[in-house]
Amino acid sequence: MAQKTESKWQTLRNFIDGHLQENTNYRAGAIYEAYLNGGGSAEITRKDFEMFLRDQVMKDDGLLKRVSHGVYAIRNNPDDRGVFFPRNSIEKNAVPKEISLDEILDDSMDLLTKMNTVINKLERLDGISFPAQMELKSFKTSFNKSMDTAITGISAVMAWCEDNVYIEPQTETETIQTL
Repeated sequence: MAQKTESKWQTLRNFIDGHLQENTNYRAGAIYEAYLNGGGSAEITRKDFEMFLRDQVMKDDGLLKRVSHGVYAIRNNPDDRGVFFPRNSIEKNAVPKEISLDEILDDSMDLLTKMNTVINKLERLDGISFPAQMELKSFKTSFNKSMDTAITGISAVMAWCEDNVYIEPQTETETIQTL
């Protein structure tokens, strides 16, 4: 299995090396479409393909640098990885502020509303190809399912807190007397 994965990544590396030109910016979706149109295997999903692109930015011997979100270019300088977008926005030495579950729930609901508003606007755009429309629909479904799971989890933790956090532990004698 590992050999098959190595072969898949080497195939993608060969594609990037052979098809992308220096001093040209490429959107991730356009690179993936060129890969598929060039006879690339549809077994490699767009998500896997984009993970490969990000990996090529992060590797010391990677082929790409990130120009902006979702936009890549061939790396001319091995030390130039382009624009860096850290996934963890909290600094290691920063003291986290106090956050309540109510705030987290409100933020999650707000994020869900904002994201659905943006996706609904994107769905109404003219000139989007049918495959791209289906891909957006898939993103929307996946996002809504994930957010529903997250919001349900937050609500469950809130309910657990209501049931358990403010209860004073009973002593053994109190337990016996109530039985």
